[in-house]
Amino acid sequence: MGGHMARNLLNKGIDLVVFDTQASVVDAFASAGAKTASSPKAASADVDAVITMLPSSPHVRQVVTGDKDSVIQSARVRKNYLAMCCFL
Repeated sequence: MGGHMARNLLNKGIDLVVFDTQASVVDAFASAGAKTASSPKAASADVDAVITMLPSSPHVRQVVTGDKDSVIQSARVRKNYLAMCCFL
C-alpha cells in the first residue's frame, strides 16, 4: 500500500525521499525519480512532512522513536507527521 501511495505522489510531481529495509524497493523508487535515504533519520532530515506506511504500531514506534537513526532524531520544530498503519 505504501508503494502505491508513494508512486502516486511521484506521478503528481511531488518530490519524495524514500527509505525501506529492502534495497530493491528503494532502487525501484530511485529509478522513478525519488531521492533515497539510508535510514528513517536521513529520510526525514530535510523534508517538510514525513509519511510512514508501516504494518503495525510497534513498527511505527521503532521507526519514529526507536534508536539513533529514528525520525525523531532529525525532527525540526513543526514538522508534519502522518503515520498510517496497515493491519493485515
